[in-house]
Amino acid sequence: MINNSAAINADAYWVSVFLFFQLMTHLGVVENEIVLVRSTSLPTATFIKLQPHTKDFLNVSYPREL
Repeated sequence: MINNSAAINADAYWVSVFLFFQLMTHLGVVENEIVLVRSTSLPTATFIKLQPHTKDFLNVSYPREL
């Protein structure tokens, strides 16, 4: 989610966060609502599993495009 937002430090106490509408909808946040934002540290990923939503990628005419 961090890649889909930007934070701008206005002063020492308030920070403005700009989010895409789709992300706001997903989080249940309305425009101009005050929210609590916390920072956290995550361990470095060593594995990722991707699953396609459809099988359209199997019908590619030129597989090297992938």
